[in-house]
Amino acid sequence: MSRTKQTARKSTGGKLPRTISHEGCP
Repeated sequence: MSRTKQTARKSTGGKLPRTISHEGCP
């Protein structure tokens, strides 16, 4: 589960800035 979460964060990082705000990642 950790791998899928990390990959999703990077993928969404450049597409949906809302996910980053939710997770708290720059």
